[in-house]
Amino acid sequence: LFDLAIQVLSSPRFEEQEHEKLRRETLYDLDELRDDDASLAHRFFAKYSHPGHPYCRTGLGTADSLAGIEIDQVRRLYPSLVHSDDLLLGIAGPLSEDQAHALASRIPPSKEGSRLPAPDLTAPLAPTGRRLIIVDKPDRHQCQVVLGHLMPRYGTSDFDRLRVAETALGGMFTSRLLLEIRVKECWSYGASCAMYRAKGQHYMQVSLAPNAENCPAALARTLELFEELATDGLHQEEFDFTCSYLSGSDAFTKATARQRLFRRVQEEIYELPKGFGDNFTSRLEELTCAAVNETLARALHPKDLCVVVVASADAMHSKLAALGLSLI
Repeated sequence: LFDLAIQVLSSPRFEEQEHEKLRRETLYDLDELRDDDASLAHRFFAKYSHPGHPYCRTGLGTADSLAGIEIDQVRRLYPSLVHSDDLLLGIAGPLSEDQAHALASRIPPSKEGSRLPAPDLTAPLAPTGRRLIIVDKPDRHQCQVVLGHLMPRYGTSDFDRLRVAETALGGMFTSRLLLEIRVKECWSYGASCAMYRAKGQHYMQVSLAPNAENCPAALARTLELFEELATDGLHQEEFDFTCSYLSGSDAFTKATARQRLFRRVQEEIYELPKGFGDNFTSRLEELTCAAVNETLARALHPKDLCVVVVASADAMHSKLAALGLSLI
C-alpha cells in the first residue's frame, strides 16, 4: 500500500482525459459554491478581508484561471510542488522506529534544483475601517453574515489567550453570541466565532445566518458584542468556566491514534515545539483573566472589520448603510 501511494505521489501519469474530468469537477464545485450562501460569504470574506495576504487566494481558482491551465503546465510544475525534501511521513500503528525509517527510505528523491522557494507569509498592512461587502442574491429571505479580521499566528502565546476569548464569544452553547443572538433574540439559529490555524497569521471570523428582516439588528448587536469583548474583556467567572470547558474537551481531540498523529504532523508543518498540542491544558492553567483581557485589547480591532453579507442588495443596502459601514 505504501509503495502504491508513493508511486501515485511521485510519478502521476497526468492523463489528458483525467485532467479534463477534474477541470469539469472543479467548475462544478464553483457552481456549488455560488449556490451555497454560507460558502459564498466565506469566499468573499477571504478575498476582501486582507488584500495581498497569501491566504486571500483560494486553491479552487476561478472559471477563467481553470480554463487557462494546460496539462503540460501541470506536468512541468508538479515536481516542484511535490518535492521529496518537503514531504512529511507520519505513521500511527504497530511499527518500530526502524520500520518507519525503512518505509521513508523508499521515497524516491526529487530532481535537484526543482524545489520551489518557501512562500512569503508576511501579512501586509491591515485595511482600516468597517468595510461592507454585499453579495447580491435576489429574493433571499435568509442572510449569511461573516465578519472579522486577521489575528496573531497560531503557536504564539497571544493565540492561546485569544483561544479562551474565541470560545467565550462563540465556541460553546453558553457563548455570548449564541445566548444573545439565538437564545435571547431568536435572530439566528447559529452564531459562532472561529480562529483559523495556519503557518502564518490567519483570520478570526464571526458567522451568523439571520433572516432578512432581522439582519440589520443582528449585525448591529454582533458588532456591539465584538466591541464589548475588546473593550471590557472577560469577567473572572466567564474566564474560569471557559478554561474548564476547554480543558475538559481537550481529551476528545487526542482520543484516537489518527488525532494524535495529526497533532504531530501539524507541529512539523507549522514549525511548533514538539508536544505543543499535548501541552495546551498545561499552558491553559498558567493563563490569567487579566492576561487574556490585555491581549484582547491589543489584538481585537472592532473599528477595523471586514463585513460580508449575502442578501438581496436592493432590500439590504440602505438598512446596513445606517450601521456606519463603508460599502466596497
